[in-house]
Amino acid sequence: MLNATKISGRTKKGTGLGLFNASSGATHAELENMETGETRTIETNPFSNYNVLVFDQNLKNNSYVTLLNTNVWRSGSAYDANLTGTVFELRTKDNNYGLTGQGALSQQYHPDRTDLGHTYYLGLRKLSGQWRWGMNYSVESDTYDPNDLGFLYNNNGVSYSAFGSFNQYKPFGAFNNGGAEIWVGHNRLYKPDRFIDFGINANAWLTTKKFFAFGVWTYFEPLPYHDYFEPRVDGRFLKISDNYNFGGWLSTDYRKKLAFDLETNYRIYNEANRRRFNIWTAARYRLSDKWNIRLSNSNNIWPDDLGFTTFDENDQPILGRRDLLTIENSLQTNFSFSNRMVLSFRLRHYWSRVQYKQLFDLNEDGTLAPSDFDEFRDNSFNAFNIDCIYRWRFAPGSDLFIIWKNSIFGFDDLVETVRYDYRGSVDQLFELPQRNSLSLKLIYYLDYQLITSKI
Repeated sequence: MLNATKISGRTKKGTGLGLFNASSGATHAELENMETGETRTIETNPFSNYNVLVFDQNLKNNSYVTLLNTNVWRSGSAYDANLTGTVFELRTKDNNYGLTGQGALSQQYHPDRTDLGHTYYLGLRKLSGQWRWGMNYSVESDTYDPNDLGFLYNNNGVSYSAFGSFNQYKPFGAFNNGGAEIWVGHNRLYKPDRFIDFGINANAWLTTKKFFAFGVWTYFEPLPYHDYFEPRVDGRFLKISDNYNFGGWLSTDYRKKLAFDLETNYRIYNEANRRRFNIWTAARYRLSDKWNIRLSNSNNIWPDDLGFTTFDENDQPILGRRDLLTIENSLQTNFSFSNRMVLSFRLRHYWSRVQYKQLFDLNEDGTLAPSDFDEFRDNSFNAFNIDCIYRWRFAPGSDLFIIWKNSIFGFDDLVETVRYDYRGSVDQLFELPQRNSLSLKLIYYLDYQLITSKI
């Protein structure tokens, strides 16, 4: 990153304008031939300029309409990209009902062609009262790609969903409030038109008069799920059995110095021994009005899970049945020197391990057949991060940030080193290369009305 500038504001008539511009220098990587030792340097990204332009207009009844455009220009023969879109919400005069929508056109300009893609969404909702409902419809074409200045995990989808809920906002019995909701959703491929999944979700929650909150939920997929993205081959899919998932959560009174959170769920597949168990816990302690500490831990235990492993010599996908274990620990603390100076510190360690049991070829109908491929790829992944941020608000709307970041990450080949346990992998963590960065960020707020009144 060479520089970045943002200007934003809103007029008395409710018209908002935002402009962002940034540029990044060319980046290079050095490649080494492991057999000959020969090295060469390649350009991984040319000099690039990024622009975001946003117009937003407030309308009556808390409604609004937004127009936006993002643009990425790259020097040389690399392609350029542009995205134009709109977002809106229109509400009735009594604010009981609302229509929301968005749409965008992505454009990628290559030297020999132009790739266009589109997306749109419409949603209708009842916004007030104890009983509420809504329905949604969205489309992402198979060529829609906003990732030059945005992020989309995958495209090529059509989704339908609807929900209904009941909420009790006033105290009743031993409770302050509560609610329940049911949701139904169906997903398909955009091109070609193919079934992906159908699911039903139900949840309920309550808060006691002592501010102890808890809830339960369940999600059920009564039909086999066709996963078109796991095989990493266009048009192929992995057929996953019908399954159901249930879980719950609780949270103690946050007004007290010590508070706890717990969330857990258990997913059962209509397959022998395939399960998913996830549990997340957190504890928060308020040492004073200026200092608090939060510790959290999550464990994801997935025995006999199925997923992509690699490609064989004929570029056909190899799927594997494996045991997955993921552990994540984090510590976060915030200290306020004053109402203008805050220091935040976050430490996170993530470890994930995979042990394969059997490898499969993928049939055309999404089922699996035992494979002769025998290159098991047991491994684990370590990631350690520190984010330390000092913030000083030296004037209204104006901040100075001093940011230190530290990161360590890497894979561990379990076939060679046999580090199947968490402690063994942690012992190796600090043998991996470290990355440190120190940055300074300044945000200064200019009051347009104050400046013009003095001219």
